[in-house]
Amino acid sequence: MQTVTLFAQQDLSALLPTEINVLRRAQTYETTLAEYGLDPAEVLTETLVLEAGTTLDLGHDPCALLNRVLHTERLDEFKQWIGIADELIEHGAMFPPADLPKNPWSARLERPRSELTELEWRDIELATKYYLFGDSRIVSQYKSAITGHFGPFEAGLYAAEKIEIMPGATLSVTGYPAILIFGEVVIHQGGAMKLYTPTKMFADRLLKLSA
Repeated sequence: MQTVTLFAQQDLSALLPTEINVLRRAQTYETTLAEYGLDPAEVLTETLVLEAGTTLDLGHDPCALLNRVLHTERLDEFKQWIGIADELIEHGAMFPPADLPKNPWSARLERPRSELTELEWRDIELATKYYLFGDSRIVSQYKSAITGHFGPFEAGLYAAEKIEIMPGATLSVTGYPAILIFGEVVIHQGGAMKLYTPTKMFADRLLKLSA
C-alpha cells in the first residue's frame, strides 16, 4: 500500500505549502480500514467515477463515499490521523517543515489568543505545523498550548474501494483535515485532485494515466 501525504494551507497548518509524498506500507486497503474501525462491507464496493467536467468537493458535496467525522482531544492522535510519524522524519524518509518557532518557549503562549502578540501567535502556528508534520519531540513544550488553542481536533474520513477521475474532472478536498482510504485511485490525463486542507491518502494502487 502507498501512503500519500498531501498538505495544503489550512488554519491548523498556517502557511504550509502543498506537496506530495508517497511511502510504501505493508498494510492493505482492508487492514487500513480496520485501523480506523471500519469494515470493508461498510464501504462503497463499486467504482466511483467522476465524469469528465465534473467536480466532487468532499467537504461539501453529498456522495457515495463512506464518510465520517473523527473527534479527539489528543494532539498525538490527531497527528497520527493526518500528520507524519516522528520516526519517518528521524530516519530521513520524509522532510519536516522548514521553519521552527523563532523565540524560546514561554508559558505566555498558553494565554488566550487576544493576549498574544502577532509574533507569539506566529510561533504557535510554526510549532503546530512542526508538531504535526515534523518531529513533534523537538517542539514538545508547545503541546499544551497547541491543544489549548486548536483542540478539540476533528478530521474527515472518506473511503471507497476504487475512485476514477476522468479527464477534466476534479476531486476537491476541503473542510476538515482529511483521511482518504482507497483500494485504487485512477487519475486520467486532465483529471485533478485539488487540496485545500491537510490530507493523508492511503491507496493500494495509485495510477496516473497519460492518455
